[in-house]
Amino acid sequence: MKIESITVSKLQDLINDNAFWRQSILPITKQRALSFVHNPRTQDDNVVLFCGYSKNRLIGYLCILPDYIYIDGNQQRIGLLSSWWVDPDHRKSGVGAFLLVKALKAYQQKIVGIKYNKKSGAVILRSNKFVELENNSILVADVWLRTKSLGPKKMHEYRSFRVATKPFIYMINMYNKAKSVRFAKSIRDRIVRFEYCNRVDNETDEFIKKKQDNSLFRRAASELNWILQYPWVLHSPDITMIKKNYFFSSNAKRFFNLVIKVKDNKNIVGFVMIKIRDEVLDVPYVYYEPPYIDGIMHIIIRHAIQLDIGVIRIYDMNIHDSMVKCHFPFIKTEIYKNGIALSNSLNIVDDKVYALQGGDGDCVFT
Repeated sequence: MKIESITVSKLQDLINDNAFWRQSILPITKQRALSFVHNPRTQDDNVVLFCGYSKNRLIGYLCILPDYIYIDGNQQRIGLLSSWWVDPDHRKSGVGAFLLVKALKAYQQKIVGIKYNKKSGAVILRSNKFVELENNSILVADVWLRTKSLGPKKMHEYRSFRVATKPFIYMINMYNKAKSVRFAKSIRDRIVRFEYCNRVDNETDEFIKKKQDNSLFRRAASELNWILQYPWVLHSPDITMIKKNYFFSSNAKRFFNLVIKVKDNKNIVGFVMIKIRDEVLDVPYVYYEPPYIDGIMHIIIRHAIQLDIGVIRIYDMNIHDSMVKCHFPFIKTEIYKNGIALSNSLNIVDDKVYALQGGDGDCVFT
């Protein structure tokens, strides 16, 4: 097996290499490649892609996003585990673990994984090179405004069950939508003043920085504007025509971000980034003055209703609790954890509290 290590500078050359993009299996999309080469936290010699080949055939790859984390106020350069794929015919060959070893070596044993699936998590933790931060995991609250999952999930695999429950589900969704619209009208006068922005300006940047003293990742204007300018997922109304030669998120029927600045008179009191992907509204970054938490929550709700959203995904439990207390009508709410694993060499104490946002890692991109 041969391992090819691709640096940022080489990736920049590959963007204009037509032969590279004609491969039957792509280890990265062009939009991700553009994002990687413009990452404000990267350097030209950083390795961002490890590709494993057997007889000139791609059998696995591991993508790494260079980043910083802040431990006890000290900046640490790390690599973020991003897309990680192994050909199904080579799952037992150990190529996935070998790619991880190469990544650890390239980043001086300082690797972080966030929101990984069970298979990836098993490889990560079996390596004994990582510690999973149970106490500091990102809590996620999914608030369902509509439902496609009444009853056991496996039942929905059967066409007869779907057909039988379709009228019932339709009535529930219409009833809850009507209640949501009435709720939005009732809070219209309580919406705090806000404005849309196409980028994070200096005023907002200063506000955000004051809210990040204990943040593991500290996203400033340069990082947030990079995220907005170079998305990984493209808005693609007809995804049926897209060639399936890349196995991770790259297209959605609806995908865009909203940047919202919340103000009280002349002072900024909150910042909200809203990500829309199909029928899911995600709040990857939110910062606010505590007295304005209900106003922030009302802004999120109004956008969910106006954009005909089915699920609101919130990572700030105070906003979730505010939503529940105000009796906002929803079908159900589910709270779970996104796993976070950090290399042992980073020496993070497991019970030490670091603030985490839902968009930290590469989660904001997908």
